[in-house]
Amino acid sequence: MLMSRKLYQIAYEDKQDPQVFTVVSVLEIFMKSVFAGVCVTDEKANYSHYVIWPLLDTIIAIVDELKFHLGLSRRNIRSNMHYKSDGCISTLIDGVHIELMLLEVSGPFKLDDESRFVKNHVKTGYGLVTMLNEIAYTYKVASFDVFTSVRIFFLHAKKNKLQFWSFEMHSPDLYVLNLLNSVVIPDKCASCELPVESLCIKL
Repeated sequence: MLMSRKLYQIAYEDKQDPQVFTVVSVLEIFMKSVFAGVCVTDEKANYSHYVIWPLLDTIIAIVDELKFHLGLSRRNIRSNMHYKSDGCISTLIDGVHIELMLLEVSGPFKLDDESRFVKNHVKTGYGLVTMLNEIAYTYKVASFDVFTSVRIFFLHAKKNKLQFWSFEMHSPDLYVLNLLNSVVIPDKCASCELPVESLCIKL
């Protein structure tokens, strides 16, 4: 494959650039999974293992102090509230464990099930409220004005898309969930919009 040969020619030194590393890593993930016909449309576990988790691992690799945790049942220590997710990205701030983003994978690649999408969206909303409340308890001496500047995130893999949402509290008891970006995961090389040609020419 032409794209594969071009990616192979990119030198190790060039891959130290975070932008180059990210583009190359994402394309390699697609070539080894979606483009190669791996069974990502059969099971949610396959889609998560071959596509979603490697994509998040790429982000973790280029951003310091982040950790990716696979799906768990989590408990808000202070309020004893429980919630589940397919994954979570967290960090340490002054030695305190803070969860920044929840992952929800609504079935295998290309599954079209609106009822499942809505159910997962509502479930994640509950988890986001719990996460934000945990941050508020952790930094309870901070002013509310400071707290309104805090945002956490939600990555939703549904059908053939990745949707990236932010979640914050604008005023007491008013939470806002905002769609920041939505991208289509290509199912073949020809439909891939990542700038691999210009990247390889530049290098």
